[in-house]
Amino acid sequence: MAHELDFTREAANLVTVKSNLAAARLPAAVPLPLLASRRALVMTYEEGFKITDTRALAIHGVDTSALMARVVAIYAQ
Repeated sequence: MAHELDFTREAANLVTVKSNLAAARLPAAVPLPLLASRRALVMTYEEGFKITDTRALAIHGVDTSALMARVVAIYAQ
């Protein structure tokens, strides 16, 4: 549980996720850490909508089945 509460680890995870998404050519707004300590994390603000926002996905013509397949493949790396 201590690892889950360490924001320096979360900051590293954000960088990893952004790198994995970029390598997979999946455009996504991922905040970047600006300052991180064990007890605090300051990130950039990114405009966009959540991947779970089905209305926004539909408005933008996103194939949700294909998107989810790509996300699962990237997450499994």
